[in-house]
Amino acid sequence: MKKLFLSRLTTLALDRPKTIISTVIIITVLFGLQFLRIKIDTDPENMLESNQADRVFYNQVKQDFGIRDLIVVGISDKKGVFSSESLNRIAEATDDILEIPGVIIEDVISLTTTDNVLSENGVLNVRPVMSEIPQTKEDLLKL
Repeated sequence: MKKLFLSRLTTLALDRPKTIISTVIIITVLFGLQFLRIKIDTDPENMLESNQADRVFYNQVKQDFGIRDLIVVGISDKKGVFSSESLNRIAEATDDILEIPGVIIEDVISLTTTDNVLSENGVLNVRPVMSEIPQTKEDLLKL
């Protein structure tokens, strides 16, 4: 039975090559058009069912503690992030982010917005990690 089917299929392909090629192209295009309907969701929260116990608990904790969505911006530089040029770009990017409507300024964490808390002679010294962009090698080393 299997040999008969393969034999007929081979004969059909050899007798009508244009029909077979056209059919394969049409099927390929139809499947290819389905790519337009694909939606990619990379949010790990949506990998669990909405009624799954862990997700329900997590949503309750977020609501109880006022946790909002989080966006992380990473910066890389082949010469190193702790250079005057990179730190200047980080400061500019942070300033631009702070101007976006809806951004909660107190929640933005960056070298220019985060406080560095140090204890000096029994007193807590609270100051920004980077109040100004270091220009010299010594200042960069201190940072």
